[in-house]
Amino acid sequence: MHRQWKGISTDLSAVTKATIKRQYFDIENTDNPYEFHVFVDASDKVYGAAVYLPRGMQSSLVIAKYRVSPQKQDITLPQLELMADRTGSRPGSRLLRFVFDAFKGKINIEQCIMWSESQIVIHWLKSDKRLPIFVANRVQEINQFPCVIKYCPTRDNPADLVTRGIFADKLQQAGIWWNGPTFLKHGTSSMVKAR
Repeated sequence: MHRQWKGISTDLSAVTKATIKRQYFDIENTDNPYEFHVFVDASDKVYGAAVYLPRGMQSSLVIAKYRVSPQKQDITLPQLELMADRTGSRPGSRLLRFVFDAFKGKINIEQCIMWSESQIVIHWLKSDKRLPIFVANRVQEINQFPCVIKYCPTRDNPADLVTRGIFADKLQQAGIWWNGPTFLKHGTSSMVKAR
């Protein structure tokens, strides 16, 4: 236990030395249309979302949020993934609405793309069939916000760092966390295809 505490203490000390860039891009250009990209993930311990703003060969983290997973035994991992999607897209005071409101009138937002590594959740979000009440309520809530839903493999999902956890010193070096996956920097033509 002492060794674990020393690790936590060292990590907390490293966090205080972390730096975050305030400027998203080297040169600001508010005339061109932008896209928000929201990556979501879940585990049995946490679920969360991270929002990125790409432009040309650059991409920047805008905001991220996580929540502790409910400890109910009857919630499945796909249901937790759905709750992560809701954290990323739910209207009201949730993450994406907050970002849209913050940027409204400042930049031209063309569209929002939500990336999930759960194909079950993607199927639920696109389904016309009757779904269980727990799933249906969250799907309805997510679909109120106009977002394109796409599949993203785990290796390209920065929100995976939220659910797996990462030490502060490693986080500073994690390019995928600060800038998103490399496909964001190459335009929509080379992005992972929707499933």
